[in-house]
Amino acid sequence: MSSFKASEFKSFLLYYSLPLLSGILPQQYWDRYVLLVVAIYNLLQHSVQGRLWKICVGERHMTANVHLLLHLPDTVRQLGPLWAYSCFSFEGQNGILKNLVHGTQQVDKQIISTFSYIQNLP
Repeated sequence: MSSFKASEFKSFLLYYSLPLLSGILPQQYWDRYVLLVVAIYNLLQHSVQGRLWKICVGERHMTANVHLLLHLPDTVRQLGPLWAYSCFSFEGQNGILKNLVHGTQQVDKQIISTFSYIQNLP
């Protein structure tokens, strides 16, 4: 999974993870994970639900990422569904830009010269 793109993580979360993790996760984690999947699915739709709070209820120590989940409903209310402003479509372009860079110095010049070189290939 370390080579997954964000869109692949999204597919895993929404479509594959529940059948794959069923019976593997302990029940207390499974229940919260299902709530997370449903909440993210809803946030990608046009509705906003408060199920994310249930994931965190009772947690004595909350990581920053789990805490940030609590802010997603407000963000969706303000900006619309997650798909409307996600960066999934830009992720592939970042990979192309990354391949144009071959060192750590003068990255901007590297991108320009490599791109120019590619443009002039027959």
